[in-house]
Amino acid sequence: MKIKRQELLSVLVTFLIGFIAGAYLYLVGYAPQFQASQGVDDAETSELVIVGQMYGGMRVGLPPSFQVNEDGTYRYLPFSENPDVPAPAVSGELPSDLRRAVVGALSERALTAAATEVTPEMCAQMVDGVDYRYLISFGGTEYRLDTCGTDFSHEAGMGPVLMELWTYFDTIAPPVAV
Repeated sequence: MKIKRQELLSVLVTFLIGFIAGAYLYLVGYAPQFQASQGVDDAETSELVIVGQMYGGMRVGLPPSFQVNEDGTYRYLPFSENPDVPAPAVSGELPSDLRRAVVGALSERALTAAATEVTPEMCAQMVDGVDYRYLISFGGTEYRLDTCGTDFSHEAGMGPVLMELWTYFDTIAPPVAV
């Protein structure tokens, strides 16, 4: 039995439409749902993000701040003398030894202890000094550290390592005329 040309064309068009409809349903229905069901559990969301801000002192303007991600990339905003206009952001990647030191210094226990609120008798900013504030996301938890208000100091524990970040950013930022 020989298939007529019109029957062959009908079969091919039907196959083509079925293929296109199947591809569409896969792409908009099954594939996104499959991806969503691949879910990320809390152990995998342990991305590290450190946001640091300097405050206090006698300088008028926008204080410097930074954000460092787990992969070592950063965005640093240097001091701006004009409080209405931030200085241009500096982006880059931390040196690998500094990144390893920062990641190695942080632990859940140390962050929990350092985030404990305290009532300070005196803060550096009260006598025209500079205090530091950090928001650290680690292991799915946010920790707020402050040299004035929490049990955190740059002299012990992870403090010296976080201070190394400020030292690094001071070396890459353009000097500020005072």
